[in-house]
Amino acid sequence: MPACPLGDIPAVETSQYDYDLPPERIAQTPLAVRDESKLLVADGRTGTISHHVFIELPNLLPAGSFLVRNVTRVIPARIIAHKSSGGHAEILLVTPAADIPMEEALSMPSGIWKCMIGGHRIRQGTELIAFADGQGIRAKIVAQEDGLFLVEIECVPSTHSIAAMLEHLGKMPLPPYIRREPTQEDIERYQTVYAQVTGSIAAPTAGLHFTERIFSALAQRHVEVLDVVLHVGPGTFKPLRAANALEHIMHAEPIIVERSTLVRLHNLLANQRMCVCIGTTSVRTIETLYWLGVKRIVDPTAEPQVLLQHEPYAQPLRTTQIAAAEAIAALIEWLDKNQRPTLEAHTQLYIVPSYRYRIVQAMVTNFHQPRSTLLLLVAAFMGEWWRTIYTEALAQNYRFLSYGDASLLIAPQ
Repeated sequence: MPACPLGDIPAVETSQYDYDLPPERIAQTPLAVRDESKLLVADGRTGTISHHVFIELPNLLPAGSFLVRNVTRVIPARIIAHKSSGGHAEILLVTPAADIPMEEALSMPSGIWKCMIGGHRIRQGTELIAFADGQGIRAKIVAQEDGLFLVEIECVPSTHSIAAMLEHLGKMPLPPYIRREPTQEDIERYQTVYAQVTGSIAAPTAGLHFTERIFSALAQRHVEVLDVVLHVGPGTFKPLRAANALEHIMHAEPIIVERSTLVRLHNLLANQRMCVCIGTTSVRTIETLYWLGVKRIVDPTAEPQVLLQHEPYAQPLRTTQIAAAEAIAALIEWLDKNQRPTLEAHTQLYIVPSYRYRIVQAMVTNFHQPRSTLLLLVAAFMGEWWRTIYTEALAQNYRFLSYGDASLLIAPQ
């Protein structure tokens, strides 16, 4: 058995985070109106479950709440291509191979990208082409690395950017459990209404339920909304294959948080306001910020650039009692010292049962796949009660996964 990436915490049996999800309960299409989805509210403070419509969310949030949302934007990163021999292939652009920002890489006419590729006999040296109306891309596989292909991509004509070619050729990268081809409707619906920063290959799906009228209602109730960025990678769909879930390796994903957002977050935490995250990506971003700040406090020479998945479970971070506001203040201090307006880092944070949340107290999230890292995150948040919640959602005909219904989960105290 390989060494456990999370140190000496007790094993997490993958089989204990399984449940029967009938295929017909997996939503294949979005509802006609985003905020008319069902909303299950599970309040861990009272042990009660209630059923609502998503448009009611502003009235259901605990008093003193503020929201955190992930403003990443999904790119149409899936390209149908052909080998020079004529064979079919699919290219899914994941991230630039070089350490440059996503938006900069997309603005270029060529570059090397880490990609997932589907097709037969795909190997180093394989050449792929995709054209429509006389323009497109040429791609050549140059290597394999960490389960992904390194692909040299060239736009034709070279006056076009990769972003332009994706808009021309690309399809929205719907999850594999949606058993249909993307449609024109998905271009809008597999994107939050507040998406801003291009870079994800999967949507932060809890945000798909939000509408402008919900944000108007939140503003009327003086509920603050903070924006963060986590660009979602392919790891969100990577199943748990090991018997001990602790042996799962998380993909690192980039996060971007403005200094002004950190200042607002610090003030809200200092005033003991309740942090409600929209989606698991916002959860992982906010909790990552805590640990990056703690790393700075524990070791003032450490730069807050990456959080590895084992770090919150190992010493010296494991037993820290540093307050949330103090940890965020350490990040602000680092930004000021280095004259940076934005925190840019990578997170590999893996939240499993035994993890103790440090900032997040409630979350809006969809219903997740059995044996998935997202279900483990929910189980770590709600404890064994997650089983009752999911059983109730199935009994009440909730729709599951990306285009499904939502839940508001409030942690036990």
